[in-house]
Amino acid sequence: MELLAVIVILAVVALIATTSIIQIIDRAEKGALEDSAYGIIEAGNLTCII
Repeated sequence: MELLAVIVILAVVALIATTSIIQIIDRAEKGALEDSAYGIIEAGNLTCII
């Protein structure tokens, strides 16, 4: 019975951790996309100057 309780607790902790990690990855991907877009815009501005 104690083993079952431990397994349930670990499953809940894993579920919470997985959700948090997925949210962190999503924010990182959005940040990378924004940085890439700014880089492309800056590169376009530099080529227009030359």
